[in-house]
Amino acid sequence: MPANPAKRFPTYPSIESFQRTADARQIKMLTETHESPTKQESPDRSEIASQPDDPRRVTAWPMVRILVVARKICGGTFFVVLFIDECFKLGDVSVQLTPYAFWMGLVVAAVAWPLVPFLLKRYREPHFVTADSGSIYFYRRRSDDALDEAGFRITRGFRVLGEPFANRCEIHLGCRQMVIALFRIMDCTRTTELLTITESGRVILTRSDASHEDEPDVDALPSIVVTTIAESPFEEMLAVHLRTATEASEEADSVIVELNENDLVDVLRYANRAHHNMKVKRGAARGLVGPMTYGRFRFPLGIV
Repeated sequence: MPANPAKRFPTYPSIESFQRTADARQIKMLTETHESPTKQESPDRSEIASQPDDPRRVTAWPMVRILVVARKICGGTFFVVLFIDECFKLGDVSVQLTPYAFWMGLVVAAVAWPLVPFLLKRYREPHFVTADSGSIYFYRRRSDDALDEAGFRITRGFRVLGEPFANRCEIHLGCRQMVIALFRIMDCTRTTELLTITESGRVILTRSDASHEDEPDVDALPSIVVTTIAESPFEEMLAVHLRTATEASEEADSVIVELNENDLVDVLRYANRAHHNMKVKRGAARGLVGPMTYGRFRFPLGIV
């Protein structure tokens, strides 16, 4: 018989191993007095804590949404206007729509197409409004068994405001309340995200990407570690995340935070700010973000 094909991912630490490692990290930090050579370098906590929250772009900006809608509508409108301009008459008076509606639509579309990608590079503060999960159920149900086995439980569904596209998500909390699983549908694109945060403020984010076909890509800064992997079964994605979270917490010399339901939105908004900051440093976005407090978390230093 032919040999079994190799799995996409190697075997990573189990959930129990991850939990034991987290406990060991807590004991180590209580018993050891020396600093690890790989300890995360971060600004002085008291200095950053004394700075005011960053006031820039913390509210939803509707211009991007308006331009996205205009971009979608104007393309089809051109053909309709041309047809009406040729065929529509009111009595003996020909209604000349082209000089006004057509050229106005052309200008809007010409401006909107290049302007939308440019504006999307700005930081947008997401606002989460409780809502039903909608069609996310059909995307998430294939992972139900793996979620139950890992001890995840659904907390609630949200509609995310401040985004240019329709955005809904469903949040689950598991692995001894140390991992957030986020199932998201945005503009017909479905993604799964896993998040963990350490006490030093380092976010570990693992996200799926249907267009990604190679081995997992890892990009790291002191404030965030982002792993992008191809669409795969939830248990494989969770294994990758647990390994990365364990390594990232050891490098940061910090323990992983045990979360409660009141922390979930705060952590998501914190992670969004940290991820944007990474994109700015990588040249994929613009506008560095400053300190911001989310509940008991303060970017970029973690728990207040």
